[in-house]
Amino acid sequence: MNSPKSVSRALLLLLCTILAACTLPTSEGDDTSNITGPPTVRLVAPLPNASYSVGVAVIIQASISNAGEDLSRVEFSVDDTIVATQADPNPSGVPTFSVSQSWTAEGAGQHRIGVIAFREDGTASSPAVVTINVVDPSSLSNDDDNDDSTTNATATNANAQQANDDDDNGDDTTDGNDQQQAQSTARPTNTSEPT
Repeated sequence: MNSPKSVSRALLLLLCTILAACTLPTSEGDDTSNITGPPTVRLVAPLPNASYSVGVAVIIQASISNAGEDLSRVEFSVDDTIVATQADPNPSGVPTFSVSQSWTAEGAGQHRIGVIAFREDGTASSPAVVTINVVDPSSLSNDDDNDDSTTNATATNANAQQANDDDDNGDDTTDGNDQQQAQSTARPTNTSEPT
């Protein structure tokens, strides 16, 4: 049977365990008292100079550190125009977390994608910015066919004229202009096969 001494030891052990459990943090993000200063944003995606076709979804992903409970919003921008805002992006108050937003690529050319995080008091992170390229595949296939024949004809005519000028001068030496012409020679155009 249980002696009074063993019962009191068991109760003392149980009491110590309960007291120790009361001092443990309830989750990783509870200690937000040390977080001061502006949040820090680092873009994870897209990569710099990445190319996307018009109409394709571009996933913008950022890692935000030095965050905390008082982070009020994260703004996503394209060419300095806000395209999305995530309010209360860090409800658990953890010091570091990730956010993502989709943007449909539009307007061929280069675009600047940016992300900024804001605290409730208005303190903002430095903008994290990356430049991407958006291409319109339909304009590339049509323009390339037309531009190649024009470029080829122009380059061929320029090379022929340069050769004639060199022959007329009787000068067999080459200078920088001759080398530049040689480098700009376009590829030959496809000729149709005889029938």
